Amino acid sequence: MRKNINKVVSKVGNLKPIVIAIAGATCSGKSTAADDLSKQGYKVINVDKLAHTLYLKGTPLYNVLKKKYGAMIINDHGEINRKILGAKVLSGTKVYYEYCDIVYPKLNQALEKAIKNLGVAVVILDMAVVFESGFYKKTNAVIYVQASESILKKAMLKRGNASFSLKIMKVQTLFPVSKKIALSDYVVYNNSNIEELKKKTRKAVLGTLEGLKWSKGQKRTLARKIVIK
Repeated sequence: MRKNINKVVSKVGNLKPIVIAIAGATCSGKSTAADDLSKQGYKVINVDKLAHTLYLKGTPLYNVLKKKYGAMIINDHGEINRKILGAKVLSGTKVYYEYCDIVYPKLNQALEKAIKNLGVAVVILDMAVVFESGFYKKTNAVIYVQASESILKKAMLKRGNASFSLKIMKVQTLFPVSKKIALSDYVVYNNSNIEELKKKTRKAVLGTLEGLKWSKGQKRTLARKIVIK
């Protein structure tokens, strides 16, 4: 796999890094696929973990959220309790959108900086909210992982907190899945097992790199959408 990466990205030259987002609903297998890509030699940014650093005590986002939601979201150590904050922002559509308006601009700014700091030709994003945040507009391609109903149920049971996962999935559908698929360059169906998911995602990434059009000063885009079932 590493040899294939080097062969494809050797054409890139001094252009900006190619940014490919792996998207999908909670429990879809998105992060499993992204972790595998990391093992294959790609540089992967876990955007959820990056977001957690923005909540740390003393950061600009910490101060804004504390002012917005009050002491109820602060734990005994002075840090934001993400479970309490999550319960608050998932309590209603209006509250959720207000939260997004606060968080996403700061997240996108931090993500652009993280991508630049990596200094590599290809960056993979493990990012559930690539569409909701609008960051898909800053990527070269999006690979959307669509899991079967049985896979989703199995993953939720394994997590042990199905009710919370369902709440997250509910707000994720505020940006319709049909629109997410329409905006994606590849759609990978997670309908078998983990090894098949990994193979499909690897194929999608290599296909993305090989199918991108490179020209200075222009955004690199895929010629067509490809579905891998």
